[in-house]
Amino acid sequence: MLDDLTKLAKQKYVAPYFFAGVHIGLGENDRAMEYLEKSYEEHSHWLIYLQIDPSMDGLRDNPRFQDLSRRVGLPALMAAIPT
Repeated sequence: MLDDLTKLAKQKYVAPYFFAGVHIGLGENDRAMEYLEKSYEEHSHWLIYLQIDPSMDGLRDNPRFQDLSRRVGLPALMAAIPT
């Protein structure tokens, strides 16, 4: 999937947000955060989905992710309520 996304990015713009999601899936959280920071620098509208996008689940506990969410202006994540 990463190869496909990279090839597509050579033909047209692909938001860094999508690269972040792939890197999370690969367990490359530091690389994912680099792409999310790039998204922030580009003022990407995709960042409004940080807290609801399932592809971001692997970063939810990451302090850098939480800081990014705060900078984007999203409310603090709430801990899961046991059922």
